[in-house]
Amino acid sequence: MEQIFNYIFAIIFPFGQDGWKVLSLISIIFAIKYFNVWKKDKIILSLLIFLFYGLLLSVFSKDVVSGFEEMQRYFSGWLFPFLLGYAVIDKYHKIKILKVYLIVLSFTILLGFLAYFNVIPDKISYLTFIVDERLGVICGHTIFGGKSSFVVLILSAMFLFWQNNKNKYLILAGIIFYLFALLLSGTRACFISVFCTFVVMLTFYMFKKKEFFKTGLFIFLIFVLSLTVYNFSPFLQQRIKNTSITKEESLIFRIDMYKHGLNLLKEPKLIGYGPSNATKQEGNVHNLPHFHNMYLQIILDFGVIGFILFLTILFFIFKRLIVLYMQTQSVYYLMLIFAWFAILISEMFDCMLRYPFFSAQYFWVTGLILGGIKNEK
Repeated sequence: MEQIFNYIFAIIFPFGQDGWKVLSLISIIFAIKYFNVWKKDKIILSLLIFLFYGLLLSVFSKDVVSGFEEMQRYFSGWLFPFLLGYAVIDKYHKIKILKVYLIVLSFTILLGFLAYFNVIPDKISYLTFIVDERLGVICGHTIFGGKSSFVVLILSAMFLFWQNNKNKYLILAGIIFYLFALLLSGTRACFISVFCTFVVMLTFYMFKKKEFFKTGLFIFLIFVLSLTVYNFSPFLQQRIKNTSITKEESLIFRIDMYKHGLNLLKEPKLIGYGPSNATKQEGNVHNLPHFHNMYLQIILDFGVIGFILFLTILFFIFKRLIVLYMQTQSVYYLMLIFAWFAILISEMFDCMLRYPFFSAQYFWVTGLILGGIKNEK
């Protein structure tokens, strides 16, 4: 049953309807089924402590409704997808489910490419492919850029570190496909995070494999693709050239929100203003829903205690992945290490982890890869 629900999740999640939330909510059944095992799992326990702490804060927040709505997003984007993926134990099905997800996601992006080049309409029913001249398949350009960067990095790790891989050229084609999608999304936070992660990944590869030629070839291919997309996308050229903290509206908003958040930090709160309540404090001149910085958002909404709990979740995720990679040398653990590294960089410029349609991908795939690990040694 666990496998069936995960296959269905992999098929419907890329299309963005709320059905995937119902499927992830079904993970509660598995939580009950595997309670004796999962009650000792440090990742799950840290998630539960953070989430229920947030619910408690919501009760005492100024805007209780907004607080509970925010926590619903965290539950549906973090805990439920993680538990759903974590319930799959069989390695064969874990890989198959991940492949199904990538195939379906690739199909939606292919539709986006067709819309971008005016082969099909920008919008079909509820499926929106182009947002403000940027590729934003179904979920908007920012979230889409984040999802694309996630796949670019896990495929890149597979391409570089998967031993005896017979699908090298297929994986390379996938990297080019998703990097092309990322560039057309115009999501600059993801450009920065992917670039930084590539530097770390390639440095690690050179020291581990001593493959200087292959590393150089990989860098050259990425450079050629980026240059090609840049030359054929006037909007991307304009978006990069117009980047200015004094002239561009989107950056001005961000700077204003950073200033507002830092002013609120002058009076540090141990328990914060409450989920989704910090932006409602006086001074949010643009009435923006978040601070465009996940760390600032967490520490203001959840306080110092909540920020420590958030870091605890990340610590246990990285610790588990690193320990398992050192024990097994499996590329699946390594690819998630790089993917999580990237999102932690991009979250300095945005709050994508607040949105279930983005965060569910990270937590679900992480749970899927870690599934079957009963206890942390």
